[in-house]
Amino acid sequence: MTVEDLEHGGNEEYTLVLAEMMDIDAGHISLASPLGRALMDRKTGDEVSLRLPTMVRRLRVVDLVTIHQQG
Repeated sequence: MTVEDLEHGGNEEYTLVLAEMMDIDAGHISLASPLGRALMDRKTGDEVSLRLPTMVRRLRVVDLVTIHQQG
């Protein structure tokens, strides 16, 4: 999944995974994390507001590849 930061610009790539498969250095985000929960079930073009303790992040999903689409 590629998301665009609507406040600061720039794109970030994440792979949403189960908690036991998480690897932060590889860009893996747990589905149980706040970011993972916010991005779960989103489609390309969806906008997400993620409330964190110190800020609110606004993101837009710009690309999405599911495990079924990977070859």
